Amino acid sequence: MGSNKYKPLGLFFLHKNTNIRFQQEEDAKRFTNLAMMPFFMLKELEAHEWHPVHLATIFDVSYEYACDRLNYIQNRIQANYLDELNKIKFFTVKKEQTFLHS
Repeated sequence: MGSNKYKPLGLFFLHKNTNIRFQQEEDAKRFTNLAMMPFFMLKELEAHEWHPVHLATIFDVSYEYACDRLNYIQNRIQANYLDELNKIKFFTVKKEQTFLHS
């Protein structure tokens, strides 16, 4: 009977360790995926060399992976562009409001 009172605590730590392990595995997968075709190396290539077949050959990865990596990069670039646009719009509106209230 006495050992049952510690069971919830043990389950808590077991569950917590499982979540940490899962997170570590996900981080390792993410790192591996990015390391297979690093962006800093892609930046050194000419624009016409960014074809998935060419990239798959250069980096020794599958065509599907090269396509996925290019889509990931494109999405990041678009997201950063939209963030910058929103910042510009925000500051432009703030500036106009300040000008109107002066």
